[in-house]
Formats: sequence, structure tokens, C-alpha cells
Amino acid sequence: MEGGYQSHTGYEPVDAVRYALAPRLEAHADAATGILLYRTLNYGKGEITTAERNADDEDLLFLSVGAGVPAHGKVAGTQFALAANRATRVTFIPHGCDTSMTFGTAARSTNFMFPRHFLNAHLAGVQQRATAPVLYSTDETLLTLIPMLEREIAAPGLAQRLMIDSISQAIAVALARIDPGIFAREAARITLPKWRLRLLFEFIEANLGEELGLDALANVARLSPFHFCRVFKQSTGMTPHRYVIERRIARAREMLATGGLPIEAVATACGFASQKHFTTSFTRMVGVSPGRFRRATRQ
Repeated sequence: MEGGYQSHTGYEPVDAVRYALAPRLEAHADAATGILLYRTLNYGKGEITTAERNADDEDLLFLSVGAGVPAHGKVAGTQFALAANRATRVTFIPHGCDTSMTFGTAARSTNFMFPRHFLNAHLAGVQQRATAPVLYSTDETLLTLIPMLEREIAAPGLAQRLMIDSISQAIAVALARIDPGIFAREAARITLPKWRLRLLFEFIEANLGEELGLDALANVARLSPFHFCRVFKQSTGMTPHRYVIERRIARAREMLATGGLPIEAVATACGFASQKHFTTSFTRMVGVSPGRFRRATRQ
């Protein structure tokens, strides 16, 4: 396909993909991790289109719904063909793979581009890596995880970075075909000494207003990100994501009840991106808005 149409989302890796027909895309970027999310709203006028992607530095993962017509293409030099279907499936194209796909324009997809080393960094400490293409898989784990990641990037929740890291790690484990049983047994042999757990709690308390990623917490615990989540849960009874949520809400409650800072400043101090995000999250967790909570505690 010579030339072709390209999108204009402003994100270079997304706009580098060429299409036979002009697509309409909606793109989001997670600033902390560099993950790009883009949804195809339509693929242009016509019944069949082609998408081509040259080898680049991003890992591409997408969930697609078939258009009900046959599809074909080539990934990393290997031809493939699909019978007509309307199934929901998952495809993974690692960095460095040329890709060309011809399919019906009624197809829809949710796509992620991960920075080259992002997924495999979550597998530090094990030999397997997410390096092999996966074409139109119905893997139930991936079908569950991808919508979760989409929601977290498009509409961030509490402890967003930790949630994105945790979901991404689970995706990397699935793509690398690591046996979950082995994953659990290896983690069960590792413990967090009480003194190191105390240092970890102190680190979290000192950084509640900052982005807290899995890599930073694992570094304090002196564990690989691969094992950290399970070991933390074994030691505390909750995931790192849940623990950070509870600590941020606890600090917010204390600041609202005893301090005079504006609600927007409380939101920033507790690690929320905006007052709106804080109000939504606080209300969901506590049952009343920050403003009502402050008034009730001062009556």
C-alpha cells in the first residue's frame, strides 16, 4: 500500500500506522507510563480496508471485534487468513514486527501501544519474555484485562499508576505464557521482613502525594516487580493498590477534619490529579462528598 491515510492524533507511534481508507480514532496517553490507548471509531467509507505498521519500538496489543467478513494479512513475514467472524479476540504484535492486515471496515478495536521495555520490565526475575506474536486469540485472561486497562487510562481511578502497573504485569504474564501456579509458588517462598515492611510503609506515607509505581515500591522492598505484589499481599492481606487507596483516603479524611486547606489542595496533597477526580473517588469510598464530610466533622 503506497502512501495511504494516516491519523492525526498527535501521538507519533499511532499516527505512523497507514490505512487504505481514512480512519477516525480517539487517542489517550498515560503520562506516567507512556502507554498510548486509541480506539477506532470507524475505518472510513467502504467495506474493506488495510492497515500497515512498519517495525518500530512499541509493543502493540489490541482487542478487536470481527466485521463478519474474511480477513488476511502478514505479521513478521508470516501470512495468515481468518474466516468471516464477529468474535472478540486479542492480538499482540511485539516491537520490531512489520504488520499488514486487510479486514472489513465494520470491525472495531481497542488498541494499546506500550513503550518497548514496559511489559517485559514487569517480568524481571524470570526467564520468559513477551516476545512472540499472538494472533486473534480468545484467551480469557487477556479478554478480561484489556477492558480493565482501557478504563484505567481513559478514566483514571484511585492509585492509577499502581493499577496500571498491576494490570500490565498480568498482561505480560499472560503473553509470556507463564504458568500462574509457578508464579504463585515462587512468590510464596519469599518473605518481607517486618523491618523492611515498616520502611515500605514509611515510604508510602512520605509519597502519598506523588505517583507511586510498582517499580518504586518493589525497589524499597528489594524485590523484583514480578514478585512484589504477591509478597506484599501475603504480608498485609491486601494488594499494594488497595493499601495505597486506603492510606490516601485516610489522609484526606484527616486533613478535611482537622485542617483548613481548600479541598483542591487536599486533593493534590493526597495524590489526586484534580479536585473532580478527588471528589468522585472520595465520595465513592466514604459515601459523602469531601465538602459534606468536612462540614459533618466540624459541627
